[in-house]
Amino acid sequence: MNYAASYSFGKEQLITAHVPDAPLEARLLLEHVCHTTHHDLLAHGDRILSPEEETHYRALLQKRANRIPLSYLTGTAEFMGLPFQVNSSVLIPRADTEILVEEAIPLLTTGTRFLDLCTGSGCIALSLLHFCKGTSAVATDLSPDALQVAR
Repeated sequence: MNYAASYSFGKEQLITAHVPDAPLEARLLLEHVCHTTHHDLLAHGDRILSPEEETHYRALLQKRANRIPLSYLTGTAEFMGLPFQVNSSVLIPRADTEILVEEAIPLLTTGTRFLDLCTGSGCIALSLLHFCKGTSAVATDLSPDALQVAR
């Protein structure tokens, strides 16, 4: 199958499974599997997927249809405009948690040290460090698997 046919197939699979935002998620999964961009999918819709890509895409579509979150399937989630690795060992960063970070940014001055307990993916601590230059943090979690993700 080519990009265009694969996308149509994926979109229909996710719509049939009543996945919210099925067209978007089918496209994002296809981009992930093919290591490409939205632009390339549109510009090169006739490109043929390799057998491995097609098999992987179908497997991810099935998992998404079974309600495994998109971020766990792609291994990434965006938080505060930054990409973070995620897997089932951590919670997927939520947009409403960005409010916490936005409120903390003006409070952290150069030289400030802070502690992030239950860090999970590390998105809170790492975002604060990114936006508040000159600060330092200790981030910890009871889960060794979560700490591995945060590293």
